Amino acid sequence: ITRFKGLGEISPDEFKNFIGEDIRLDPVRLTREDVIADLLSFYMGKNTPERQDFIIENLKIDEDIIEESKPPLEEDLEEEVAEKVA
Repeated sequence: ITRFKGLGEISPDEFKNFIGEDIRLDPVRLTREDVIADLLSFYMGKNTPERQDFIIENLKIDEDIIEESKPPLEEDLEEEVAEKVA
């Protein structure tokens, strides 16, 4: 029994025997309207709940990364100055 980790490990002769006439091909079409949750559900499947939860909990998008607050050091200095002035 031979195991392949990827198609790059299959020689051309093995590849022609690997892909047969009866192989099932399912095209995947993505549009801008696709919802992230639907895509994650499709690619993660039903048998991977822990991995799916991890990805969903740690998923970052640009809006999550942008912070409009001041850096902590600047806030601390302003509080210190305000206390001394008061």
